[in-house]
Amino acid sequence: MVPLEEALADPIYGHAYTYVRANGISWLHRWMQTDGRVIRWEPEPPAWIVAANKAPASELAVIASAP
Repeated sequence: MVPLEEALADPIYGHAYTYVRANGISWLHRWMQTDGRVIRWEPEPPAWIVAANKAPASELAVIASAP
């Protein structure tokens, strides 16, 4: 376990912060944009994962076995 004071002494916490938008995104994404780098967003989940998220638990086995 790292004490809070030691963790906050890391130089990343002195990093500039210029991301201002409505959406809450990862600090890694915010720092990338501040550094002028292109944000690499997470890929969209496969259709079977989206379907499993919306399906009742009784149908999960069928969805998981689909190609």
